[in-house]
Amino acid sequence: MNSVTQFRRWSLMPTLLCTFGVVVPSRAVAQRITDRPAAGPAARPALADPDVYLLPLVGRGDALEIGVPVNVSRRNGYDNQPAFERDSRALYFTSNRGDGQSDIYRHDFSTGLTAPLRATKPESEYSAMPTLDGQSITVIRVEADSTQRLAQFPTDGSAQTVLFPAIKPVGYFAQADDSTWAMFVLGSPATLRLARTGAGRGQTTGDAIAGNVGRSLHRIPGTAHVSYVQKGAAVWYVMRLDPVSRRVDTLIALPKGSEDVAWVDSTTLLVGSGTQLMQWQRGTTAWKSLGDLAVAHLVNITRLAVSPNGEWLALVAEPQSRTATPSPAATKVPVDRRRFGTSGYTRRTLLPREPSVVDSNVERIALLPDPRPGQNVFSRSDKVAFARVGIPAHSRSSFHLVTPFHSPKDEASTVKVDHIAPLISADTKAAHRLSDGPQSPRHQGGRSDALASRSLR
Repeated sequence: MNSVTQFRRWSLMPTLLCTFGVVVPSRAVAQRITDRPAAGPAARPALADPDVYLLPLVGRGDALEIGVPVNVSRRNGYDNQPAFERDSRALYFTSNRGDGQSDIYRHDFSTGLTAPLRATKPESEYSAMPTLDGQSITVIRVEADSTQRLAQFPTDGSAQTVLFPAIKPVGYFAQADDSTWAMFVLGSPATLRLARTGAGRGQTTGDAIAGNVGRSLHRIPGTAHVSYVQKGAAVWYVMRLDPVSRRVDTLIALPKGSEDVAWVDSTTLLVGSGTQLMQWQRGTTAWKSLGDLAVAHLVNITRLAVSPNGEWLALVAEPQSRTATPSPAATKVPVDRRRFGTSGYTRRTLLPREPSVVDSNVERIALLPDPRPGQNVFSRSDKVAFARVGIPAHSRSSFHLVTPFHSPKDEASTVKVDHIAPLISADTKAAHRLSDGPQSPRHQGGRSDALASRSLR
């Protein structure tokens, strides 16, 4: 099998995986790419505005692996500063939609919808983070006079409150425990300050802990400690702060030019360095690579966040302009080995599996007896993985199209495009009807409650 196209009832996926294993952007995506300013003759491919991406995380410690990045924001303009909801089923990020107003948007994994958290004009909000109890969303509020302070939106819809009115301008923050907050306060130099909610919070200016600090502040999972970045003349370090004793320990030097980190658990730290995702394990003295996102045409990785359940990584990166990219199915051997192929998709979907309508494959080989029965090619196919979880899985093939399938000569140039293009077109029309139709079929336990009475005309 060369590729797999998955369609969901809530939306037709914006790309079509074609027969020779590349992703061809939809018309809207292709238009967005071609609207980019052209690079100079000797320049690198043009960079798009940064977008927010989501990647699966599997394993822990030395066995940690990353999956294929998915673009969550998918639009021109400023999208940044991702943070997960406490139940790991939604993602918050800051977005400016072109009117000069920056607001917090929430992307719901169960519906695929992205919507503003609240309309707060003329104030703007940045750096959303749910509180440890899940009852509020903490943000940096930029007021009409440009004052920046730490504020909270209760999730019950009640009025926004400012936590520490006298501490300003706040740029970034982390919640150490129920009442202790670490804040990056702008200045020359920027300082790390600690403050506690409760009596006197309205007047407190916080306790200065360190100067010349970076923007990446995080509570270390499973502890009440906070990590921050200490900037030096040549090297920047990740530091650990105990807010009670005020003890500060040096953890690890950062790769040159990097400052945005995220904790997977209390011993595992991630950082982006150019196109590389790097991992540090407590007890070691060096970073190791988790993967190079250049294969996904992403550069300048920043602003990392890990979901509370440890299964997802969000990051901000700049996509390079392109017209086609290798699909996961086109690299089937490494994808299967790393557990992020079709079997991984059916086990670890971003959205509930129930709305999945159909798995549709377009083959470019004739239907012949299996030439390698000992390799169990069919039982390892994408179709079987989907069928086993109750999602109908179809293949489209034609005749006299036998090529050197899965051999060194299995190249895109062997595809008879004029022959197979009408087949892909027909398949796409059927998929549109299935995914976007008013009565898309639902499949429970491998049974359809609609196919018997619904036809595609």
